[in-house]
Amino acid sequence: MLQFYRQLIALKKRPVFQDGDYLMLTTPDHLYVYQRQLGSTRALVAVALTGQAGALTLPAGDYQPLLAAGETHLDGNQLTLAPYAGVVLTTNEGDQSK
Repeated sequence: MLQFYRQLIALKKRPVFQDGDYLMLTTPDHLYVYQRQLGSTRALVAVALTGQAGALTLPAGDYQPLLAAGETHLDGNQLTLAPYAGVVLTTNEGDQSK
């Protein structure tokens, strides 16, 4: 668990999470999904807030998981979250390591 929180803190230090434009995506009430974008760098955070699983279609992009908690499944732009699961995704555009 400690390692998970260390990874979250490291993600928060990335410029896209500090300075990127924030866009809340329209989803069912049991999901919380937002996107941050800074130049060509894009990150997306999705969380199932209840005991109900969720599925959604993401904006177009070549997503790669950076960090996940619980069961998540990504197939192209289709994301499925198990109850209480969450994931941080990024696109391959731009340099994500800065």
